[in-house]
Amino acid sequence: MADFRRLVDLSELKPDDWTSEELAFYHEVLSDVSPWLNEQGNHIHHQIVDELVSRKQGT
Repeated sequence: MADFRRLVDLSELKPDDWTSEELAFYHEVLSDVSPWLNEQGNHIHHQIVDELVSRKQGT
């Protein structure tokens, strides 16, 4: 497993400050646990998805 910053540390940063690897990793993790996420978890996951889409579109 790669050495990623902890989600609690990343939550203090905007997703555009995360690495692409961190975004991909935590997107997968949060997707796996999505049925059990609370409102805050869902919000973070949506921010990650939005940032991944933004980077894919090159904006």
